[in-house]
Amino acid sequence: MPTSFDPEQVLQRDIAWLKRRHRQLSRFRAPAEKREALESAYRQRLESSQARVTQRRAGVPPLQRPPELPISAHADAIVEAI
Repeated sequence: MPTSFDPEQVLQRDIAWLKRRHRQLSRFRAPAEKREALESAYRQRLESSQARVTQRRAGVPPLQRPPELPISAHADAIVEAI
């Protein structure tokens, strides 16, 4: 039985597929080799999706507030107001 996953750790487009396949595998009663092939595809898609999320998060540039801009002094107050 494949492990479940955290939706926050996979791509949005993969969530429905992964949930559906996980549900199918939990009820699957066919020959072991076919089940292993389906589990392998599930694990591969899960790992690929998690790797892409990790890669995307690593590529997000840090939030910078240049001190030379007058609005930077009030940035925290603006964020609080929003």
